[in-house]
Amino acid sequence: MRRIALLVVSTSALAGFSHAAYGADLGTMRPYAPYAPAAYISPAPSWTGWYLGGNIGYAWGHARSNANVPGFSVDTGAPAGVIDIPGFSSSETSTLNSLTGGFQSGFNWQVAPRWVLGVEADFQRAAQKASQGASDTFASTVLLPDVGAGDCPCGVSGSSSLHYETELKWFGTLRGRAGYVANNLLFYGTGGLAYGQLQVNGRNSSNVTVTDDSAATVFTDTFASSFSKSQWKMGWTAGAGVEGMAWDPHWTWKAEYLYLDLGKAETSAGAAGGGTIKVSTKFTDHIARLGLNYRF
Repeated sequence: MRRIALLVVSTSALAGFSHAAYGADLGTMRPYAPYAPAAYISPAPSWTGWYLGGNIGYAWGHARSNANVPGFSVDTGAPAGVIDIPGFSSSETSTLNSLTGGFQSGFNWQVAPRWVLGVEADFQRAAQKASQGASDTFASTVLLPDVGAGDCPCGVSGSSSLHYETELKWFGTLRGRAGYVANNLLFYGTGGLAYGQLQVNGRNSSNVTVTDDSAATVFTDTFASSFSKSQWKMGWTAGAGVEGMAWDPHWTWKAEYLYLDLGKAETSAGAAGGGTIKVSTKFTDHIARLGLNYRF
Protein backbone atom coordinates (compact mmCIF):
# COMPACT_ATOMS: atom_id res chain seq x y z
CA MET A 1 0.00 0.00 0.00
CA ARG A 2 2.84 2.31 0.90
CA ARG A 3 4.51 1.55 -2.42
CA ILE A 4 1.35 2.41 -4.37
CA ALA A 5 0.97 5.79 -2.59
CA LEU A 6 4.60 6.66 -3.27
CA LEU A 7 4.16 5.84 -6.96
CA VAL A 8 1.07 8.05 -7.23
CA VAL A 9 2.85 11.00 -5.56
CA SER A 10 5.89 10.64 -7.75
CA THR A 11 3.80 10.49 -10.91
CA SER A 12 1.81 13.57 -9.92
CA ALA A 13 4.97 15.55 -9.16
CA LEU A 14 6.52 14.58 -12.47
CA ALA A 15 3.38 15.59 -14.34
CA GLY A 16 3.29 18.95 -12.57
CA PHE A 17 6.94 19.65 -13.36
CA SER A 18 6.43 18.74 -17.03
CA HIS A 19 3.41 21.04 -17.28
CA ALA A 20 5.33 23.95 -15.72
CA ALA A 21 8.27 23.43 -18.04
CA TYR A 22 6.02 23.26 -21.07
CA GLY A 23 4.29 26.47 -20.07
CA ALA A 24 7.60 28.26 -19.61
CA ASP A 25 8.77 27.06 -23.02
CA LEU A 26 5.58 28.36 -24.62
CA GLY A 27 6.37 31.78 -23.23
CA THR A 28 9.70 31.92 -25.05
CA MET A 29 8.59 30.40 -28.36
CA ARG A 30 8.25 32.68 -31.39
CA PRO A 31 4.88 32.75 -33.15
CA TYR A 32 4.68 30.77 -36.35
CA ALA A 33 5.20 32.80 -39.53
CA PRO A 34 4.14 31.22 -42.83
CA TYR A 35 6.75 31.25 -45.67
CA ALA A 36 6.45 34.19 -48.04
CA PRO A 37 8.74 34.56 -51.10
CA ALA A 38 10.53 37.87 -51.64
CA ALA A 39 8.52 40.48 -53.55
CA TYR A 40 9.11 40.33 -57.35
CA ILE A 41 11.11 43.32 -58.63
CA SER A 42 10.69 43.97 -62.35
CA PRO A 43 13.90 44.80 -64.22
CA ALA A 44 14.49 48.38 -65.40
CA PRO A 45 13.29 48.87 -69.01
CA SER A 46 15.97 48.72 -71.68
CA TRP A 47 16.64 51.62 -74.05
CA THR A 48 17.97 49.37 -76.83
CA GLY A 49 15.99 49.32 -80.07
CA TRP A 50 14.53 51.27 -82.98
CA TYR A 51 12.16 54.20 -82.53
CA LEU A 52 10.10 56.56 -84.69
CA GLY A 53 8.36 59.77 -83.70
CA GLY A 54 7.40 63.37 -84.35
CA ASN A 55 8.24 66.76 -82.89
CA ILE A 56 7.20 70.40 -82.83
CA GLY A 57 9.23 73.40 -81.78
CA TYR A 58 10.43 76.94 -82.37
CA ALA A 59 13.49 78.20 -84.23
CA TRP A 60 15.24 81.55 -84.05
CA GLY A 61 18.22 82.23 -86.27
CA HIS A 62 20.41 84.88 -87.88
CA ALA A 63 21.26 85.63 -91.49
CA ARG A 64 24.49 87.64 -91.76
CA SER A 65 24.81 88.99 -95.30
CA ASN A 66 27.39 90.88 -97.30
CA ALA A 67 26.28 92.33 -100.64
CA ASN A 68 28.15 94.05 -103.44
CA VAL A 69 26.44 95.93 -106.27
CA PRO A 70 28.74 96.99 -109.13
CA GLY A 71 28.75 100.38 -110.75
CA PHE A 72 27.95 100.83 -114.43
CA SER A 73 27.97 103.38 -117.23
CA VAL A 74 24.96 104.94 -118.96
CA ASP A 75 24.89 106.68 -122.32
CA THR A 76 22.47 109.54 -121.75
CA GLY A 77 22.87 110.92 -125.26
CA ALA A 78 23.14 114.67 -125.79
CA PRO A 79 24.12 116.72 -123.98
CA ALA A 80 25.69 114.69 -121.09
CA GLY A 81 26.85 111.65 -123.06
CA VAL A 82 28.18 108.68 -121.09
CA ILE A 83 28.07 109.01 -117.29
CA ASP A 84 29.17 106.59 -114.54
CA ILE A 85 26.79 105.25 -111.88
CA PRO A 86 28.72 104.27 -108.71
CA GLY A 87 28.37 100.89 -107.10
CA PHE A 88 27.99 100.21 -103.38
CA SER A 89 28.31 97.44 -100.79
CA SER A 90 26.48 96.61 -97.56
CA SER A 91 26.66 94.31 -94.54
CA GLU A 92 23.56 93.41 -92.54
CA THR A 93 22.34 90.88 -89.96
CA SER A 94 18.68 89.87 -89.77
CA THR A 95 16.69 87.60 -87.48
CA LEU A 96 14.63 84.67 -88.80
CA ASN A 97 11.97 83.14 -86.53
CA SER A 98 9.31 80.49 -87.10
CA LEU A 99 7.61 77.37 -85.79
CA THR A 100 9.13 74.06 -86.90
CA GLY A 101 7.77 70.55 -87.10
CA GLY A 102 8.83 67.19 -88.43
CA PHE A 103 9.72 63.62 -87.60
CA GLN A 104 12.71 61.67 -86.32
CA SER A 105 13.89 58.05 -86.30
CA GLY A 106 16.85 56.35 -84.69
CA PHE A 107 18.38 53.42 -82.84
CA ASN A 108 19.73 53.12 -79.29
CA TRP A 109 22.27 50.68 -77.80
CA GLN A 110 22.32 50.37 -74.02
CA VAL A 111 26.02 49.49 -73.77
CA ALA A 112 26.04 49.47 -69.94
CA PRO A 113 23.38 49.70 -67.20
CA ARG A 114 23.79 53.48 -67.11
CA TRP A 115 25.08 54.36 -70.60
CA VAL A 116 23.32 54.56 -73.96
CA LEU A 117 24.75 55.24 -77.43
CA GLY A 118 22.63 55.94 -80.47
CA VAL A 119 22.15 57.51 -83.88
CA GLU A 120 19.21 59.69 -84.99
CA ALA A 121 18.04 61.32 -88.23
CA ASP A 122 15.32 63.96 -88.52
CA PHE A 123 13.64 66.12 -91.15
CA GLN A 124 12.00 69.46 -90.33
CA ARG A 125 9.72 71.86 -92.17
CA ALA A 126 10.41 75.54 -91.52
CA ALA A 127 9.45 78.96 -92.87
CA GLN A 128 12.14 81.24 -91.52
CA LYS A 129 12.34 84.46 -93.55
CA ALA A 130 14.33 87.67 -93.21
CA SER A 131 14.16 90.75 -95.43
CA GLN A 132 17.37 92.68 -96.02
CA GLY A 133 18.35 95.62 -98.13
CA ALA A 134 20.63 98.57 -98.74
CA SER A 135 20.62 101.68 -100.88
CA ASP A 136 23.00 104.40 -102.04
CA THR A 137 22.42 107.88 -103.47
CA PHE A 138 24.75 109.83 -105.68
CA ALA A 139 25.03 113.33 -107.10
CA SER A 140 27.66 114.99 -109.26
CA THR A 141 28.23 117.69 -111.81
CA VAL A 142 29.36 117.06 -115.36
CA LEU A 143 30.93 119.90 -117.32
CA LEU A 144 29.70 119.96 -120.90
CA PRO A 145 31.29 121.90 -123.74
CA ASP A 146 29.07 124.75 -124.86
CA VAL A 147 30.39 126.50 -127.93
CA GLY A 148 30.70 130.23 -127.35
CA ALA A 149 29.85 130.13 -123.63
CA GLY A 150 32.53 127.90 -122.17
CA ASP A 151 31.78 124.77 -120.23
CA CYS A 152 28.14 124.27 -119.25
CA PRO A 153 27.50 122.32 -115.99
CA CYS A 154 24.98 119.47 -116.01
CA GLY A 155 23.72 117.92 -112.80
CA VAL A 156 23.70 114.12 -112.42
CA SER A 157 21.76 112.54 -109.54
CA GLY A 158 20.11 109.26 -108.68
CA SER A 159 20.06 106.27 -106.37
CA SER A 160 20.70 102.54 -106.40
CA SER A 161 19.07 99.97 -104.14
CA LEU A 162 19.19 96.25 -103.39
CA HIS A 163 16.45 94.43 -101.51
CA TYR A 164 16.43 90.69 -100.95
CA GLU A 165 14.84 88.00 -98.77
CA THR A 166 16.60 85.01 -97.25
CA GLU A 167 14.48 81.96 -96.38
CA LEU A 168 15.22 78.60 -94.78
CA LYS A 169 12.56 76.33 -96.28
CA TRP A 170 13.48 73.03 -94.61
CA PHE A 171 16.37 71.36 -92.81
CA GLY A 172 17.43 68.01 -91.41
CA THR A 173 20.16 66.42 -89.31
CA LEU A 174 22.01 63.11 -88.95
CA ARG A 175 23.47 62.90 -85.42
CA GLY A 176 25.12 60.62 -82.94
CA ARG A 177 23.82 60.50 -79.35
CA ALA A 178 25.49 59.55 -76.05
CA GLY A 179 23.52 59.54 -72.82
CA TYR A 180 23.35 58.63 -69.13
CA VAL A 181 20.37 56.79 -67.62
CA ALA A 182 18.92 57.94 -64.28
CA ASN A 183 15.78 56.04 -63.25
CA ASN A 184 13.49 56.35 -66.29
CA LEU A 185 15.27 59.40 -67.74
CA LEU A 186 18.00 59.56 -70.39
CA PHE A 187 20.17 62.69 -70.37
CA TYR A 188 22.13 62.98 -73.62
CA GLY A 189 24.38 65.09 -75.79
CA THR A 190 24.13 64.99 -79.57
CA GLY A 191 25.93 66.28 -82.65
CA GLY A 192 26.61 65.63 -86.32
CA LEU A 193 25.67 66.65 -89.84
CA ALA A 194 23.08 69.30 -90.75
CA TYR A 195 21.61 70.14 -94.16
CA GLY A 196 18.94 72.44 -95.52
CA GLN A 197 17.56 74.49 -98.40
CA LEU A 198 18.25 78.23 -98.48
CA GLN A 199 16.34 80.48 -100.88
CA VAL A 200 17.46 84.02 -101.78
CA ASN A 201 15.10 86.30 -103.74
CA GLY A 202 16.06 89.87 -104.58
CA ARG A 203 15.65 92.98 -106.73
CA ASN A 204 18.17 95.62 -107.74
CA SER A 205 17.20 98.98 -109.21
CA SER A 206 19.00 102.19 -110.17
CA ASN A 207 17.64 105.47 -111.43
CA VAL A 208 19.50 108.44 -112.87
CA THR A 209 18.47 111.98 -113.77
CA VAL A 210 20.48 114.55 -115.74
CA THR A 211 19.62 118.25 -115.69
CA ASP A 212 21.12 121.06 -117.74
CA ASP A 213 22.42 124.39 -116.49
CA SER A 214 18.85 125.73 -116.29
CA ALA A 215 17.81 122.78 -114.05
CA ALA A 216 15.68 121.35 -116.82
CA THR A 217 15.65 117.55 -117.03
CA VAL A 218 17.39 116.37 -120.13
CA PHE A 219 17.57 112.66 -119.30
CA THR A 220 15.98 110.28 -116.78
CA ASP A 221 15.75 106.48 -116.66
CA THR A 222 15.40 103.55 -114.26
CA PHE A 223 17.25 100.25 -114.54
CA ALA A 224 16.04 97.17 -112.68
CA SER A 225 16.73 93.46 -112.39
CA SER A 226 15.48 90.65 -110.14
CA PHE A 227 17.01 87.35 -109.11
CA SER A 228 16.12 84.14 -107.29
CA LYS A 229 18.41 81.35 -106.25
CA SER A 230 17.89 78.18 -104.23
CA GLN A 231 20.81 76.33 -102.64
CA TRP A 232 21.11 73.00 -100.84
CA LYS A 233 23.59 73.58 -98.02
CA MET A 234 25.43 71.29 -95.60
CA GLY A 235 26.84 72.19 -92.18
CA TRP A 236 26.94 70.92 -88.62
CA THR A 237 24.78 70.77 -85.49
CA ALA A 238 25.23 70.12 -81.77
CA GLY A 239 22.95 70.11 -78.75
CA ALA A 240 21.57 68.29 -75.72
CA GLY A 241 18.31 66.92 -74.39
CA VAL A 242 16.44 64.68 -72.01
CA GLU A 243 14.21 61.72 -72.88
CA GLY A 244 11.88 59.88 -70.51
CA MET A 245 9.78 56.72 -70.40
CA ALA A 246 6.08 57.57 -70.66
CA TRP A 247 3.01 55.69 -69.39
CA ASP A 248 4.03 52.68 -71.48
CA PRO A 249 7.62 51.45 -72.04
CA HIS A 250 6.94 51.59 -75.79
CA TRP A 251 6.51 55.37 -75.61
CA THR A 252 9.03 58.08 -74.70
CA TRP A 253 8.88 61.87 -74.62
CA LYS A 254 11.80 64.23 -75.18
CA ALA A 255 12.83 67.88 -74.87
CA GLU A 256 15.79 68.97 -77.00
CA TYR A 257 17.90 71.98 -78.00
CA LEU A 258 20.05 72.16 -81.17
CA TYR A 259 22.43 74.74 -82.60
CA LEU A 260 22.58 74.69 -86.40
CA ASP A 261 25.25 76.15 -88.71
CA LEU A 262 24.69 75.81 -92.46
CA GLY A 263 27.71 77.85 -93.50
CA LYS A 264 27.61 80.45 -96.29
CA ALA A 265 25.30 80.66 -99.27
CA GLU A 266 26.83 82.48 -102.23
CA THR A 267 24.48 84.16 -104.74
CA SER A 268 25.50 85.82 -108.01
CA ALA A 269 23.04 87.61 -110.26
CA GLY A 270 22.98 90.19 -113.03
CA ALA A 271 22.90 93.80 -111.84
CA ALA A 272 20.43 96.36 -113.17
CA GLY A 273 22.94 98.22 -115.30
CA GLY A 274 25.19 95.29 -116.10
CA GLY A 275 27.85 93.48 -114.15
CA THR A 276 27.23 90.97 -111.35
CA ILE A 277 25.63 91.36 -107.94
CA LYS A 278 27.21 89.16 -105.26
CA VAL A 279 25.43 88.27 -102.02
CA SER A 280 27.02 86.07 -99.35
CA THR A 281 24.81 84.92 -96.43
CA LYS A 282 25.91 82.95 -93.40
CA PHE A 283 23.03 81.18 -91.68
CA THR A 284 22.91 79.96 -88.05
CA ASP A 285 19.90 78.72 -86.11
CA HIS A 286 18.73 77.78 -82.61
CA ILE A 287 16.01 75.12 -82.25
CA ALA A 288 14.05 74.16 -79.13
CA ARG A 289 11.52 71.35 -79.54
CA LEU A 290 9.40 68.69 -77.86
CA GLY A 291 8.95 65.20 -79.29
CA LEU A 292 7.21 61.87 -78.81
CA ASN A 293 8.70 58.51 -79.87
CA TYR A 294 7.34 55.00 -80.27
CA ARG A 295 9.89 52.25 -79.50
CA PHE A 296 9.65 49.00 -81.45
